[in-house]
Amino acid sequence: MTQAPGVYTSIVAAPSSSNSSPPTGTWFVTGQTQAGPTGVAVPITSMGDYLAYLGARVSYGILYDSLDEFFHDGGVLAYVSRITGPAAVSAAVTLVDQAGSPLSTLSVTAGGAGTWGNNLSVTIATGSVSNSYTIAAKTISTAATIITDRKSVV
Repeated sequence: MTQAPGVYTSIVAAPSSSNSSPPTGTWFVTGQTQAGPTGVAVPITSMGDYLAYLGARVSYGILYDSLDEFFHDGGVLAYVSRITGPAAVSAAVTLVDQAGSPLSTLSVTAGGAGTWGNNLSVTIATGSVSNSYTIAAKTISTAATIITDRKSVV
């Protein structure tokens, strides 16, 4: 059969790829965050994880928005390594005992550099069992307990 001049299109389904491995959806990324440890990669599987471990969105970085888009696009796991400026330091406090002449008893340092550590409160209380104590670290702004540890006095 003779065809008239012009363009003819034939659509044929392409065979599936022989590579049947699904994408892993894992991202390794560094960036500026409000809080969290430095020098380690924190596994994040949702924006809820991000908020819990690395703090709220900051105006001076794009990591929060990038991760939000990553999870919206189907990403399942991101390893986030927090970076800070060269002058950033970790908040620290030395607690004293309740003796007549208070002595330095315990030094507590935030798990990462930055001003976020200034919003932490550390409380030591007598434990419910003889010769024990309880240490609790809380965020001042939300009063959410982030660490509670119970130990026996040795």
